[in-house]
Amino acid sequence: MKILLPLLALSFIAPALLPAAAQELSGPCPVGKMVSDRQGKTGKVVDTDAVGCHVQLPNGEKTYYLSWMLHLAGTPVQTAAETAAIPRKKYSCYGSGHYLFMDITIKDAGNYTDVEGKPGKYRYDPKTQAITFLSGSFQGSYGKYL
Repeated sequence: MKILLPLLALSFIAPALLPAAAQELSGPCPVGKMVSDRQGKTGKVVDTDAVGCHVQLPNGEKTYYLSWMLHLAGTPVQTAAETAAIPRKKYSCYGSGHYLFMDITIKDAGNYTDVEGKPGKYRYDPKTQAITFLSGSFQGSYGKYL
């Protein structure tokens, strides 16, 4: 699994977990295959490189994705059990593909600490995988557990 937390245009992911699930793509994208992103957009892979690919959507638009952001169309990204709770561990912050030296540690179901060890509370909805930060350094920010 990955945790993706958009925080004022920042994203947090767990790089040690890439690729996250067997259903997600790893390595070059399969040219000619139908793939879907996490928002449900589906299209055909038209070309690939070492880290991602261009996908042509039904409306003709071409979009570039990193391979881990996609899965083969018609296959689940995760099971309900995999998204029931965010695993307790340290997650690193990335924005636009660059490490931002901001980490977050999930302590348990509802508590986290920032890079300086300052505590905060969060709420997680496993159905939508939405994370709402209720207090602490990230109060007022939202994210999504991927």
